[in-house]
Amino acid sequence: MTTTLGKPDGFRVAEFFAGAGLVRKALEPCGGRVVFANDIEPFKHRLYAANFDASDFQLGDVRDVSGGSIPDIDVATASFPCTDLSLAGKRAGFDGEQSSMFWEFARVIREMKRRRPKAVLLENVPSFATSKAGQDLEDAIRELNELGYVCDLVVLDARFFVPQSRPRLFIIGSQKTLPGTVNPKESLVMADYLRPDCVLRFMVSHPDLRFQVFPLAVPPMDRAELSSVVERLPCSG
Repeated sequence: MTTTLGKPDGFRVAEFFAGAGLVRKALEPCGGRVVFANDIEPFKHRLYAANFDASDFQLGDVRDVSGGSIPDIDVATASFPCTDLSLAGKRAGFDGEQSSMFWEFARVIREMKRRRPKAVLLENVPSFATSKAGQDLEDAIRELNELGYVCDLVVLDARFFVPQSRPRLFIIGSQKTLPGTVNPKESLVMADYLRPDCVLRFMVSHPDLRFQVFPLAVPPMDRAELSSVVERLPCSG
C-alpha cells in the first residue's frame, strides 16, 4: 500500500528529542520507519531501547548533531523542550536554554541542504502560540518557511484518544503546498477543536508567513474513563 509520501515501503523518519519514542509509536502504524533518533537523556534512551530497536538512537546533545550525519529521510519530527514555553514555567521562551533548542533542530535541517526532508512535524505546548506575545511562534514559522516549508498549525488533545487531557500544538510543514489545502484567509474554516480561535487569528494576522490549512476532521472523542486504565494496587499493611 502506498503511503502519503508515495513510497510503497513506507517513509523514513528522523526523530529529534525522541524521548521514549512516542512519536515513533504513532508513526509506525502509518508506515513510518525511524532511521535516526536523538535525545540527551540516558534514562529516556533506556526506555526507548526497552520498546524499540535502538541501533539508530544517538544518545547525546543535539548541538553535536550535524546535518551531514543524518541519513536520507522523508520526515523530521521534533518534540523540543517545552520548559521555557509552558505556562507552568518562567516563560523565557526562545531566550531560555531549553526551548531554544528549536534553533538547533532548524540548524540540522538547514545543514542537510538538498537532502532536507519533504515534511517536518513539530510538537509543543499550546502556550507556544502566546510566548513573547506570539513572537516565538512567528520566528519559528518564519524559519521553517525559509527552510522551504509551508506550515499548518493544529491543536490536538490526548482526550480524543485516552482518558487524559493533554493538549499539544503541532506544526506540520511540507516543502510545497499540498493539494486540497487552502490559505487561512481564503478558507471558510471556523474555530474548532483542531484550530481554536487563537491559532486561526495568529495565522490570519501574519499574511507574510506561508501557511496552508489541511482538510482535517475532528477525531471522535474517546469515552473511556480514567478507572479503565488506572492500575489497581493492593493495599499494603
